Amino acid sequence: MNQNLIILFSIVLSHYSFGQELNSIPENISESIGEFVSPIVTNKDFEGYILIEHQDEVILSESFGLQKDEFTHKTPFLIGSVTKTFTAEIIRSLSEKGLLSYSDNLAKVLPKIQSAENISIQNLLMHTSGIPDYYALNEFNKLRKQKMSLKQFGDWISMFPLDFEPGQRNAYSNSGYNILALMIEETTGKSFSQNLSAEILKPLGMTSTGSLEAGTPKNLPAGFEPGNSPELLRASKKIAPNWLTGSGSIYSTPEDLLIWCKKIRESSNNSEASPRYGWGIRRSASGNYLEQNGRVPGFSSNIRIYPESNVSIIVLSRIESDAVNLVAEGVSRILFGRELERQSVREFPKVSVGELSNYQGVYQITPSFFVTVAIDNGGLAISSGRGTDLNFAVLSPLGKDRFFFRTSYTNIRFAKSEDGKATGLYWGGSGPFPKIEEGK
Repeated sequence: MNQNLIILFSIVLSHYSFGQELNSIPENISESIGEFVSPIVTNKDFEGYILIEHQDEVILSESFGLQKDEFTHKTPFLIGSVTKTFTAEIIRSLSEKGLLSYSDNLAKVLPKIQSAENISIQNLLMHTSGIPDYYALNEFNKLRKQKMSLKQFGDWISMFPLDFEPGQRNAYSNSGYNILALMIEETTGKSFSQNLSAEILKPLGMTSTGSLEAGTPKNLPAGFEPGNSPELLRASKKIAPNWLTGSGSIYSTPEDLLIWCKKIRESSNNSEASPRYGWGIRRSASGNYLEQNGRVPGFSSNIRIYPESNVSIIVLSRIESDAVNLVAEGVSRILFGRELERQSVREFPKVSVGELSNYQGVYQITPSFFVTVAIDNGGLAISSGRGTDLNFAVLSPLGKDRFFFRTSYTNIRFAKSEDGKATGLYWGGSGPFPKIEEGK
């Protein structure tokens, strides 16, 4: 997953003006989007479904990919962190019923966690709790395939110190939303899945949506992650579904997600509505919009909602790659008539294992966060953490000392000393981050 390798975003939604209306739909929008997506599909970075709605009218509902006939508007996909928008809505609903409050703290549920009495539900929703993201912990890689209840997760995460004092800053934490799911269960005496159904799915008629801890849908397509040439894809790595409860566990269909988008869009246009947590506010020339994206083993997603323009864009993929974000941005630009940067079919030069071995080692990103680069299945790969039981993802060569991390759609470059030894790593535009340990 390697989500913790990415510098992530602000999450809270407050009252805001969301820009201007969309006056007209471009002609031949299906062809334009198809042309834009085609090289991304050829690169095997995207394969899935795109749905666009404007003013309650579906203007595009199509599958894309080398196996696109496998997908319809009723095909379920794992939606990853879009799950957080549902978890936040359950919290809002329970709050309106008086069963809990945004100011409630963790002391009653997780008294062992550091500063539990100072961590509120609102801190968890806004990623300001200081509770570490479990993806960033080395210990997670050893346990990722083991079943773990929310209570067991709470006890486990309580063993780790906070990254910072509650409320001091913002740092994306999947752990916080797992704990929110635990608080939901403790408050109601019902499972997260049961609360999801009672508070959201049944009232809205979302009949093809659910949470993995209650079972996997039979018609879920196979999911993949980026692989080495020439196949470019490989089977996704496994994770016990319970690890994702509340933070990334939900599956849904394009059809059902459209219902969800309509609800959020209508609520966002209501000036008296309470803040909608779990979404990020983005600004663009097309108007401001709400966005959440997600990535779990084998799947990725991006949802954008332009409340003032009455537009919803849903992008779902059965490939674990942030290419969905590029696709969503391209679709938005085509829809709103903005300048578009065309993609091209990518070619990866061959690099010998001998050359790749120079890049192996541990690189320090922050005082407490490390990444490991190693040769895996004949190619270069990267993982968060250091030591054993790491979860490696492919780095694809672009040229001398340059690689592309297709999972997070990030360029990576290595710094070298005068004698040619790799000494550091550039992540996107940041770095160099020093190599502190040579590979073995």
